[in-house]
Amino acid sequence: MESAIHAELDALAVDYRGPAALEATSDRHHPCSLNVVAHAGLDAGAELRILVFPFRAVLDSVCTDQIHLNLVRPSIDVPVEVLRRPPANVDEIVAAFVDRRVSVLELALPEGCPAGCGIEIELGVKPSPHAGIGAELDVEARPTSRSEFRSIGRVSIAVVAGPATALECRARRANGAIDVSVFARDDYANVATTYTGRVHVGGETVDVANGHRVVRIADEKPMRLEAIDEERGWRALSPPLCARMPFFGDLHFHTDFSGDGGGELADSLSYVRDVLQLDVAAVTDHTPTAFWEETLRIDD
Repeated sequence: MESAIHAELDALAVDYRGPAALEATSDRHHPCSLNVVAHAGLDAGAELRILVFPFRAVLDSVCTDQIHLNLVRPSIDVPVEVLRRPPANVDEIVAAFVDRRVSVLELALPEGCPAGCGIEIELGVKPSPHAGIGAELDVEARPTSRSEFRSIGRVSIAVVAGPATALECRARRANGAIDVSVFARDDYANVATTYTGRVHVGGETVDVANGHRVVRIADEKPMRLEAIDEERGWRALSPPLCARMPFFGDLHFHTDFSGDGGGELADSLSYVRDVLQLDVAAVTDHTPTAFWEETLRIDD
């Protein structure tokens, strides 16, 4: 009996139809669907659920009020009971937490379903405004309400920067010189990695590829540096470079080590150091004990 149940779950397949990546500057929900097909059928009482990671994706990306169900084979009358509906507010999202993910939909098949039957779950996905913080949709199933859920499929939807619309220039003094970070950004300040151009900065002309470049120039004690892309007519001023330099930093942000954060810690610290040219950063993840050793390793 147990082997037959496992065979049923092993025969489940998830077919995703929708975009693999979205631009962060898109301000609309993009339709997509998850089609769960039971090739070997399912017994009465089987349950399915969809979980989303990270927490921010439920707030920024997955449009839960657009989730609805369709039977792939409408000629088959398969009763579907909705056990958990998509959360409508932050309190309901918190209540739906499952291992740093949020359960956005739970279903039961009180009479099971025959082999080849499928359930299509349609939803709208709007990208996070932060490039690199996408959404992961986990689909899980279990044979009865007393069993453990098992993963039957995962879909990752990436978020990439939008088109470049302006230049940014950040600078700081370092070892008798000045490190200048020049990068093209989209409308939401993400590094526009598709940008390639020639930029004048600090008396030098440099080629910038993949949206970003750090240039070290001699310290002639300028008050500010300007980066210019003459071809596009873009200009950007750095923050002031004072004689007595103050420290600039970010003292509060979360990564995917937190249930409500997003993005990897190593990528976050690299962005703070190499792109924004900040002096200090303090990561304030909510669950440091579970990832403390990994956090120390990455910090080092």
